[in-house]
Amino acid sequence: MSRTNHSITRARLNPSDEYYTRIGDVAREVSAYPASVWAGKKIYLNADDPKHSAFWKFFYTNFELLGLEELVCTWLGAKWGLRKTACGTKRFKLEGGGGWQSGECLAITKTADIVCTNPPFSQYATWLPAMIECGVDVLAIGPISAASCKNIWPLVLNGKLRLGAGFQANNNMTFVDPFGVEHQIGARWYTTLPVNKPAIGVAPLTEWDISDYATHDFYEAIEVPKTALIPAGYRGAMAVPLTYLPKHDPSRYRILDANDIRKPGVEIRPTALIKGRFSQVSGKPTYVRIPIQAIEPFAVDEQQPQSAERETAYLQSIPGMVESIISAKDETPSERLEW
Repeated sequence: MSRTNHSITRARLNPSDEYYTRIGDVAREVSAYPASVWAGKKIYLNADDPKHSAFWKFFYTNFELLGLEELVCTWLGAKWGLRKTACGTKRFKLEGGGGWQSGECLAITKTADIVCTNPPFSQYATWLPAMIECGVDVLAIGPISAASCKNIWPLVLNGKLRLGAGFQANNNMTFVDPFGVEHQIGARWYTTLPVNKPAIGVAPLTEWDISDYATHDFYEAIEVPKTALIPAGYRGAMAVPLTYLPKHDPSRYRILDANDIRKPGVEIRPTALIKGRFSQVSGKPTYVRIPIQAIEPFAVDEQQPQSAERETAYLQSIPGMVESIISAKDETPSERLEW
């Protein structure tokens, strides 16, 4: 397959462009969670055409292995949805067009236990909060920038939402377009499920001078443009990029509410992030920043594996059912369905 790099957010706004999740990525992510997470659960795929969806193919193929109670699939433009139980797979009529935000699809959401999908990225800021409001757990792919949305960051800040088990240290995922071309895209797994994954962590800079770090114009925090420049032993607030999030180690750093470190006269912001016109250093705008603070000074353990090594070791420890699933055929094996 050939490869290319560009923004999936921009592409998602163009209805002529489609990107599909690879079944191996779905398999690795799902199998990283304990079996008890899936056993007896109702899974809803609310943005997945089963002709192309790796989510449908994975859960359909492994329905019995995972011990699912029900698997439901709907997608935009569909006149029929699909429901699989232990008794077989049946179609059911849709009246509202199959979009996730339709009344009938939201009603299905409320009866599910977990929603798993790769929803349209251009709708992510409304899709995710809507799922949370329906009271279901979520395991879904989203853009890196999703965490900075005013409706989503509070979920991260209060611990309701976290990165999934299978995020990559380089912040990219691979997707495939209808022509078989692979695209490296800035995306992540987001979930409300418990994630038992060791923190990747950061290797703080041991030799630094505070004079090398500028202070933000509107917040009592120093600007740290790269995670590699986080100063070891610094006790004040630091403004770090969104790419820090996959490396966050809650045993070493706490994520702050930016409103708690704002300078006098700065208004309270709804996202609790350093962003927009209030993200400036010496009058120059910066990208979105996450405010963090070291919990206590700590020594850098030179024997500690680096980020990529730790992540590789973790992914290699994921249960062995993945390999057989990655090679699964595109056609559903036991039942032929008419679309």
